[in-house]
Amino acid sequence: MTFIAKFAAIDEVIRIRPSVSWVERPDNVIEFFFGNTRRQKRLRVASPLVAALKQMNGANSLATIARNLSIAPDRLKDWASELIDWSVAERIGIAEWIQDMTWRRSLHMLADFIPDYDLQGIWKRLEETEFVILGCGAVGSWVADGIARIGGQRFVLVDPDTVALSNLNRSLFSASDVGCAKTKATAQRLRAINSEIGVLEHQESISSLGDLVRLIPHHARQVIVSCIDFPSVDVAAGVANRFCVERRIPLIVAGGYNLHLSLIGITVIPGKTACFDCSLIHLKQTLGQDGLQVKKLPRPNRNIGNVAPLAAITASVASMEAIRLAVDDDRLPPAMTGRRGEYNFMGETFDWMQIPRQPDCKTCSSAIE
Repeated sequence: MTFIAKFAAIDEVIRIRPSVSWVERPDNVIEFFFGNTRRQKRLRVASPLVAALKQMNGANSLATIARNLSIAPDRLKDWASELIDWSVAERIGIAEWIQDMTWRRSLHMLADFIPDYDLQGIWKRLEETEFVILGCGAVGSWVADGIARIGGQRFVLVDPDTVALSNLNRSLFSASDVGCAKTKATAQRLRAINSEIGVLEHQESISSLGDLVRLIPHHARQVIVSCIDFPSVDVAAGVANRFCVERRIPLIVAGGYNLHLSLIGITVIPGKTACFDCSLIHLKQTLGQDGLQVKKLPRPNRNIGNVAPLAAITASVASMEAIRLAVDDDRLPPAMTGRRGEYNFMGETFDWMQIPRQPDCKTCSSAIE
């Protein structure tokens, strides 16, 4: 990885990023439009610098542009540095590095938020992060696939089950996977996406904190995604929550599905945000004990309906959260800290609930920074 300076040098070649367009408005106002993110930025710019924009095409160095337009080199360097800071412009060397990458579409997306001088470091953090997927079923298989397609390269998969015919309507498996361990079938899919992906498989169940301690060795950079629904999402997520709070590992409670709802869980950053147990306390306060108990009534032979898109909605949010946590940059913060949600299939709507940190939560009170 080559060190990239924050400020532009006069001999560098700068271009306006291909996803950014701009128009000149009256009174030297320039309006930039970020095509990927639908954002706009308006600036009043001196006439020589407007002319310089037209020559920032990836062919001219700043020195050449300064000579062509009789602009003081330091003034042009400052202008180019501001454009890079705003992710409007990029150095041609970074543009070529992105173009040579298999995951260039992911990098183009990240580059809308992260300036070019930080982009390689961000990508290195993503490659080095170990994504631990607890449960490789209807949600977990999609989560793993989504992270791999964004560029994740290190995975730990935990699930005790084998693929059954009944899994095919909602998971990412195919008929040829039936009878295969879910961890193995998921690992095979990940390696088919990217042969350089490393996967550690555990065909085991998680029922206690000790199971996680035994199965998940410490790694310098980890994100854990809980997709387990046995004996229930709450019980499994509670175990993962305690493990992550104790070890200061970011946790995504992926949620799951329930009839026509896709449940989107909370993201936990130990010591900084509400934890999963905080959400249970808040739900009890909001719904009351009776309302919470009704939601959790046991139903023998319960057979929950579901379709793959519902599971994939939950998994898509969890996958994007995992990337945000791996990137670990304030310019791309996780979106699900302190909240949980439901996607309603009937109304095609999202409903969100804010989850404040609970001062009486015994799990995360010891992790306050």
